[in-house]
Amino acid sequence: DNYLRQGGCVLPDIARILVAGCDDSCISLAFWDDVEGFSMKTVGKKMLEKDMQSKAHVMNVPGGSIVTSKALVNEMDLCKISAE
Repeated sequence: DNYLRQGGCVLPDIARILVAGCDDSCISLAFWDDVEGFSMKTVGKKMLEKDMQSKAHVMNVPGGSIVTSKALVNEMDLCKISAE
């Protein structure tokens, strides 16, 4: 609202938030492979499972790693949305 002229519009004018599931090939556990000379892969997997179940994650994922169909979470018209 501060920088847009009256009647002006932002392009692209529609923003969409989509969600899709991915396989575990795009999730890095490399740190846990060697912790001070010890393999901690099992600990890393358990921590990752807990973290992935309790939080949303935003990642760039290769198309081949997507294992679900996408779902639309929200769609916003950027010309009509306001800060309030």
